[in-house]
Amino acid sequence: MKTILVTGATGFVGKHFVKAAMKKYKVICLARETSDISILPPELDVRYGDLLNKDSLISATKNIDYVVNLGASVQSIDKDENYRTNVVGTQNLVDVCKQNNIKKIIHLSSVNVTFGKLGMYGETKLQSESIVKNSGLPYVILRPETIYGHGDKGLSLSYKLLSKNKNIPIIGDAYVRPIYVNDVCTAILNSLTNKVALNNTYYIGGASKLTIKQYMEKVAAITNTGNKRFIRFPSWPFKIIVKLNEALGKRWLMTYEQYLSITQTKELDISLAEKDLNLKPLDFDTGLKLWLEEVKPNENFVSAR
Repeated sequence: MKTILVTGATGFVGKHFVKAAMKKYKVICLARETSDISILPPELDVRYGDLLNKDSLISATKNIDYVVNLGASVQSIDKDENYRTNVVGTQNLVDVCKQNNIKKIIHLSSVNVTFGKLGMYGETKLQSESIVKNSGLPYVILRPETIYGHGDKGLSLSYKLLSKNKNIPIIGDAYVRPIYVNDVCTAILNSLTNKVALNNTYYIGGASKLTIKQYMEKVAAITNTGNKRFIRFPSWPFKIIVKLNEALGKRWLMTYEQYLSITQTKELDISLAEKDLNLKPLDFDTGLKLWLEEVKPNENFVSAR
């Protein structure tokens, strides 16, 4: 049985992926000593370390076949933190993977790297892609759209907005293609052994291509938050507010990266992943029903890790 090391295992995607991967592989997780590993299966092998601690990575990657890099700074508005984790951390990981002769690295990036204007997260994830591509290691890079499922923050925030307001502001004309977390896990697993996918980059998203308004309408309907009035606003005031708050080190209702996600045109073609990775993503209606079944015991529809 092949052995894989997973970074970011205690994160949203990570906790789902390790459970799926354990059916086919011996899974080892890299976790910081401050991480809450209680959310992981108790039988899982955990190696403590940090992407910024190269010595810990050297020992963690010994006798490993594949590395799945899910570790990233996603929600931070701190530019230095984004750079340290997403760029320096990736470089450290790549260096030790080469040293320990890792057979392949699967790197989870983001569709944000395709924006015409990049935020700090998109910029650092694009740099991390370059590090992986130029490493000389066999690799597969995946660029997911918005990922949802049990434990995500996006749907929970959408529900909170819908539950507290009758009038819902809509800004931006960008489409979204939300992808259910289990489909992301399947794409990663298929990337591990698929020879056609070797040294390629794939955009992965759900089956449904939606406007922000359509997305919010579907969430409102399934959570029974009542009739809503969707009002279109110009995006520039929101941009000013977000940028001003982040300049002051404060987090507003959305980050600048999230603002870009709903206002920037992005790549939505998943045909190559469907062909090479056998990606068969759920449509958003089906995925929402699964999400509802998972979070309904909380009654407030807020996902919990």
